[in-house]
Amino acid sequence: DLDRGELLAAMRTAGLPAVVVDVWTREMSVDTVVQDSFMGGLLAGEHLAARGVQRPGWLGAEFIGGDLQIVERYAGAAGALWRAGLSLAPELAVRTPLGNLDLARERARELLARRPGAVLTLWQEMTAALVSAAREAGQVPGRDFGMVGWSTREAYASGFRPQFGAGPVPPCVTWSIEEMAGAALRLLRMRRAEPAAPPMHVRIPAMLTAGTPD
Repeated sequence: DLDRGELLAAMRTAGLPAVVVDVWTREMSVDTVVQDSFMGGLLAGEHLAARGVQRPGWLGAEFIGGDLQIVERYAGAAGALWRAGLSLAPELAVRTPLGNLDLARERARELLARRPGAVLTLWQEMTAALVSAAREAGQVPGRDFGMVGWSTREAYASGFRPQFGAGPVPPCVTWSIEEMAGAALRLLRMRRAEPAAPPMHVRIPAMLTAGTPD
């Protein structure tokens, strides 16, 4: 699950089939299987647009290296809002590095202070940061502002839902780790059978999982 060009080159030289999971760059020349980040962003943006949310906000990852999934989630969400005549205003589109939850909470507090109508948090840690910042501010997601989160399907019941306690549970984009693993194994079998076939790029479907009914 890392973009390690020297390792992939060594594996090709040794004749070993390889599949990169959950990382995608334009330079990759091996089979890849990733979350469908663009579709997930599109579904999240469409959800806000269908509800006529004004002043939609974004709490997302800072772009890192060549990983296009960050770009895709933003592009999908922004495109869905644009089709509905809405947009992500610069002051409501906040980016923060992955892996720094304290900084993410700080940026979430800044965003909530600008009173967005709803916030897209299309990474699990961004969802956690926003929920924590809202709790500190005495705000409740789903009551004081809308949101759409992101979670693996496997962690939805044990990780995503419990964050909201007895309050409303917002909708969430989900995808399956099990489906990703299965796809990776199928690609390996295909690569053994057809070593000269062009590289395949497989996307694991994202779906919008409803939370507490409106």
